Amino acid sequence: MRSFFMKTCRIRCMKKRALKRADEQGSRQIDEYFFYREPLPLNAGDDKGLNSLLGDAPTFEPFEGEKKCGSFHPDYAVEFRHGSSTYYFLICFGCGEIKVVSSNTVSRFHMSDKGRAQLASLLKPYHNNRPQREADKAN
Repeated sequence: MRSFFMKTCRIRCMKKRALKRADEQGSRQIDEYFFYREPLPLNAGDDKGLNSLLGDAPTFEPFEGEKKCGSFHPDYAVEFRHGSSTYYFLICFGCGEIKVVSSNTVSRFHMSDKGRAQLASLLKPYHNNRPQREADKAN
């Protein structure tokens, strides 16, 4: 994974119930997963933070196979545009994995412990439309 700056950044939250069509209930399909259609507004500086983390090789480790958590189920889609290309970073905190999707390729990676913690911290405020987790309610 090489590091490069991407111009436009958007965040979408995963829809947590199964849908049959991308247009159902204001959703959008990215790869095989459904996300809320409207991207969330970014807080000042978070685009640079996401660019830094998702464009940095130490955030990623080689994919070593399926986890025992069920299956890959992304919590977030971070969309970057670079020139005419669009890249989607589908992030699953349950599995600790990232799937990078572009028009001509799909790559899957495990997140490093440090990268996972930094991404979780950065993305935690972006929970619009998502049910609050029990662990978060206690804090």
